[in-house]
Amino acid sequence: SILELHGKLKVGQGILDNPPSGVYTIADAATLVDNLMWLLAFTKSKKERKQLHFVALEESGNGNYRFTAVDDCFDALDTSLFTLLQLADALEAAGQKQLAKQVDKVYGSMLKLVE
Repeated sequence: SILELHGKLKVGQGILDNPPSGVYTIADAATLVDNLMWLLAFTKSKKERKQLHFVALEESGNGNYRFTAVDDCFDALDTSLFTLLQLADALEAAGQKQLAKQVDKVYGSMLKLVE
C-alpha cells in the first residue's frame, strides 16, 4: 500500500528520464558504485512513459550489472538488495575492498527499508 512506501521514496531526487544506462563490470566498478545513489529513485519506463517506475540494479549472471526500471518499489528493493550482495562479494574477490565497503554501506541503508 501507499502507506508502506512512506519514508522509502526518494522524492528529492526528482524523476529520471531513464535509469542510468550502460552495462557495468567489476573493471568499471567505480562508475557503477557512483550510480548506486539512484537506486529506488523515480524513473520513467522506456515503454510506459506516463507511469513512474523505480530504479533497480540487476546482474545478468555473467558479471554484468545494469540499472533497470521496475514498476513495483518492493520488487526493485528486493532485486537490488540481492544484487548488491553479489556485487560486494565480487568486489571483495577482485581485491577492491574499498568499493566493497561502499556497496555494503548502500546495502545496509537499503536493508533498513525492509523493516
